[in-house]
Amino acid sequence: MVLNKLNKFKEAQPSLELRKVDFYMQLLDRIHFLLHKHMNGKQKELADALGVSEAAISKLLNGVKNIETETIFKLEEVFGEPIISVVEEVRTKRYGKKV
Repeated sequence: MVLNKLNKFKEAQPSLELRKVDFYMQLLDRIHFLLHKHMNGKQKELADALGVSEAAISKLLNGVKNIETETIFKLEEVFGEPIISVVEEVRTKRYGKKV
């Protein structure tokens, strides 16, 4: 009975791969939004700000190249806005204080 409920629960959940793709698409959407908001969509301007080629930016924005954590931090610095935000209450509970 419990195993049956667990299997039904697992079947109702999106697969890990689908969740990863969805997360990545949301991440790219956010970067595209900020690029248009701050740089009128100009990939060359973003490339110059990050010190990379325009081709590297194109690959990143088209999902050809995975986005590394360090790149996310650099993008946040360039745009002056967060790309990803973490729920504050979780961080507070985990560390006992705001970090």
